Parts: sequence; C-alpha cells; structure tokens
Amino acid sequence: ISHNNEGTFLEFIGDEVLAVYNAPRQQKNHVYAAVLSSMQIHTAMKGFTYHAQSHDIPIQCRCGVHSGYIFAGNIGSHQRMKYGLLGDGINLAARLKGLNSRYKTLTLVSQNVVGQLQAKKQRLVFRPVDAVAVKGKTEPTVIYETLMPGCASKPRNVAARHAEAFQLYQQQ
Repeated sequence: ISHNNEGTFLEFIGDEVLAVYNAPRQQKNHVYAAVLSSMQIHTAMKGFTYHAQSHDIPIQCRCGVHSGYIFAGNIGSHQRMKYGLLGDGINLAARLKGLNSRYKTLTLVSQNVVGQLQAKKQRLVFRPVDAVAVKGKTEPTVIYETLMPGCASKPRNVAARHAEAFQLYQQQ
C-alpha cells in the first residue's frame, strides 16, 4: 500500500513496518500520502482474523504518522551499508504508533501532520486525543486520531465536538 502511494518500504522491525515518504525521492504531497496509506491499510485489514482456540481475533494494524526533518541516506561502512533514517521525526512516529494501544486508536498523527494538511486544505478529518511528551522529550505535542470515512454519519461534526471537549480538558 505504501508503494502505491509513492512511499518507500525500508524494513521490518519485529512486527512493525517502517515506510518513509519524501525520501529518497521528493514527493509533493508526502504527508497526505502517508496518512492515506494508513487509512488504506486499515481498510485492507478489515475482515482479517487470527483463529485462537475457540474464537477469531480481529487483526489490526496501528500506525504513527509524523512529518519532520530527518537524516535519510546510506549509513555504515564499505563492509556493511544500508539506507536508513535517523532523527527525532522517526522516534516520534514510532512513539505515536505505540500510543495507539493506550488510546484504543488505529492511527495517531502529530500536530505537524494536521497543520500541514490543513494548510494545504486536504479533506481529511482528525480529532484531538491528548497532549503528550513522548520519551526523551519535555515539550508535549498534541496528537490526533485520523477519522476514517464511514466512522460516523458526519465525521466533521464528531471532530468538532471532540475539539471542543479537548479544549475543556486542557483548561483543567
């Protein structure tokens, strides 16, 4: 799916997949492509189950999407070299992916992602979830859930109500 949206699959990390957009080739709408890929992954996974003993367990993928400056390139020596990514942007995306379990969400995105997509007037809908300082950071970042089409009859209304509630939560 990431390949279909001009993403670059880099590696498996345990049961995770690392894909990058806008590297090694520049991509005009890389933030949109990354979020779109996460939504398409969830759509593709619907109906997949793991049969455990006497019942089926739905298989879900969780995604973390962040946009920021990173180092992307060949890392290593002449004996062993690989294309890799380094930087806070990679760490934040990985932390977002992990936070999905805590918030019972499928895709969490950073404030940077929402800001860039809103600036380009992309028609995706997000709801604020929390402001978190991920491991290694002291400054919190607001995280958002991507609302899938069909999650509610009026996803924009749902997102607006969550935004109001989130503002009240932050004022506590």
